Amino acid sequence: MANATDRNQLAQYIASVHDLTKAKSLEIVNDLFEQIKSEIADGNDVSIHAFGKFSAKARAARTARNPGTGETIQVAAKTAVTFKPAKQFKDEVNS
Repeated sequence: MANATDRNQLAQYIASVHDLTKAKSLEIVNDLFEQIKSEIADGNDVSIHAFGKFSAKARAARTARNPGTGETIQVAAKTAVTFKPAKQFKDEVNS
């Protein structure tokens, strides 16, 4: 796969490697991403062996400063999605 920058390119690659139609492979890619998002939204971690772990991390509300004006602003609490690559993934990238 030369450069899978979006879902369509990823689906095209999967279709060509696994002898599927592009429509079917796009359906699979979309289902996979939806499942990951659903699990994270429900508060569950998603671990993919030899790839990494997606998880949600709560960020507390805080006071920040606008760097342009110096004005103090309130930043609301939020949940951020994090990804931690597996050791095998990092080793392959760094080899």
